[in-house]
Amino acid sequence: MRPMKIAMSIQFPLRVVVYPAPDVPGQWIAHGLETDIVTQGDSVDHAIEMMADAVGTLAEYHSERG
Repeated sequence: MRPMKIAMSIQFPLRVVVYPAPDVPGQWIAHGLETDIVTQGDSVDHAIEMMADAVGTLAEYHSERG
C-alpha cells in the first residue's frame, strides 16, 4: 500500500517588524515576532518577500518531517 499525501492549508497571524538595518545602509530587516525568523532585503517589500519565503521553507520542512 502506498502512503497517501494530504494537502492542507493553515492560516495564522504573523506580526512582522520591519526597520532599517542599523549597520548596513540601504538594507531593511524584517523580524517575524511569532517565529523569531529574521530576514534582510534591499527594500521594505524585499525584506517582507524574504520573510514569506523563509516562513514557507520552514513550514515545508516541518511538513515533510511530521
